[in-house]
Amino acid sequence: MVQSFLNAGEAFNEEKYTKLGINLDNYLHTHFNKNNQLYRVSIDSKLGTLAVFEDYAYLSNAYLSVFDQTNDKKWLDRVITLVNVMN
Repeated sequence: MVQSFLNAGEAFNEEKYTKLGINLDNYLHTHFNKNNQLYRVSIDSKLGTLAVFEDYAYLSNAYLSVFDQTNDKKWLDRVITLVNVMN
């Protein structure tokens, strides 16, 4: 979903879609990433099931896409952290 917003922002030259993608990525990072553990389920703000490798891969790709559009190093640092957790 993040990637779709970022692609739409770029394709239609609409900053609002890009911002939605970035905001969604921030939300995922803030609410589904605790103590360097990624979760895939949250019900009533309570984290449940741990993420699987595909979740890490998709989120890493989303972080890289935001980095490509913003050049903000924090997104690259987040990718590195996710990859290190997978190793």
